[in-house]
Amino acid sequence: MTDLGTQPVEAPASTDPPDSDMVLVIAVVQDEDAGGLVDELVRSGFSVTRLATAGGFLRRGNSTVFTGIERAQLQPVLAAIRRKCRLRTKLLVPTAADFMAGYPGEPIEVDVGGAVVFVLNVERFVQLRAPQPAGAMATA
Repeated sequence: MTDLGTQPVEAPASTDPPDSDMVLVIAVVQDEDAGGLVDELVRSGFSVTRLATAGGFLRRGNSTVFTGIERAQLQPVLAAIRRKCRLRTKLLVPTAADFMAGYPGEPIEVDVGGAVVFVLNVERFVQLRAPQPAGAMATA
């Protein structure tokens, strides 16, 4: 991990090899699964960012969870995603808007849950921190 204070950082040329063995895990999950996933990852010591997102066939809310980790930590993170984001079947009752969009008027069973996970190599990781004022005590 690189801590460069508030100094500007230039990105390396795209041909430079990565200077870290980190990956960025991006998991798109159902809203109802996101809280449990974030809780488990934080309890396991991972830093996590959760964003509210929307999309997909059901046009329902979902969450996108980000965590930057060392490659060696990838399997525990994927295992947590598998445990907390299970596939399940729900009954979809179409609305008038769905009918107008061409969806059938009868309730249908659809699979929801699971996760779509992207694992991206991190070319460079930089953590910027403001310098502490003179005489300030460091906190953990």
